[in-house]
Amino acid sequence: MQYFTETVKPIDPAALGVPASYVVGAEDISLPPGEYGWTPRFPERLGDVPVIEAPGSHEAQFTRPAELAAALVKA
Repeated sequence: MQYFTETVKPIDPAALGVPASYVVGAEDISLPPGEYGWTPRFPERLGDVPVIEAPGSHEAQFTRPAELAAALVKA
């Protein structure tokens, strides 16, 4: 719950020495797009990381598991 109520200090993935990517569902409409929405602004909070687009919605793990798994492997 703290992520919604308190400011989170940004983490630099490169400083951790761990590669990072952001996987987003192509048909995900659960989080609003646009200037005040989560996507595409949300991946930008990680800095310069690849954004991998996977087919499916917010619940792709149930509706398109093979495609989501392939995107996770690619990430």
